[in-house]
Amino acid sequence: MASGQPVQRISASVENISAIASVLVGGGLAVIPTESFYGIAACTADDRALSRLVGLKERQPGSPLPLLASSLADVASRFELRGSMRAMAENLWPGPLTLALRPMSGSGIGDVLVAQDGTAGVRVSGWSFLRELCACVGCPLTATSANLRGGEPVVKTGDLNPIIESMIDLVVDGGVTAGGRPSTVVGNNCDGELVVIRKGAIDVATLAPFGVDS
Repeated sequence: MASGQPVQRISASVENISAIASVLVGGGLAVIPTESFYGIAACTADDRALSRLVGLKERQPGSPLPLLASSLADVASRFELRGSMRAMAENLWPGPLTLALRPMSGSGIGDVLVAQDGTAGVRVSGWSFLRELCACVGCPLTATSANLRGGEPVVKTGDLNPIIESMIDLVVDGGVTAGGRPSTVVGNNCDGELVVIRKGAIDVATLAPFGVDS
């Protein structure tokens, strides 16, 4: 964003999806509402935007950025999604479940987006607005929390840190978000077993039939 200029603001409506997508496709960063808190979106296909976001969030190498995808089909075209992971996706997406998946060769998911074990956390949102936005952009979007390192999650745009506002290009205002528990994160441990990496909105009992250990 140009120094000294107020950040552009737009409402989180279906009518504005094309305008929001245009900012993201052009390499911009946007604060967007999610089902729980506000996050910072960047197009995962744009290295410039990702570099800006990593700097803003002070992310260390191997500290991945959570991703939103438009559909199960989009995820399956970019990540290794088989067995119980596939079954969970088919039964629990769209919804608050993040799967730690390994990107396939040529997926466009760069190293900055993956953890030290080579996986990236991706989910398909239960909110159609976010799914349609991802589809319009044409690639997964980041959804890291819209706060500085160590700061509190943000549930309304009026609480955004001025530093955040000075370093982004667009604020998408969806009113007060619900807050609450984040998505549940499931991945493989070093023995290849499915485990809950982060407890969240989907409880362990729901995941147990898929062979997930708490």
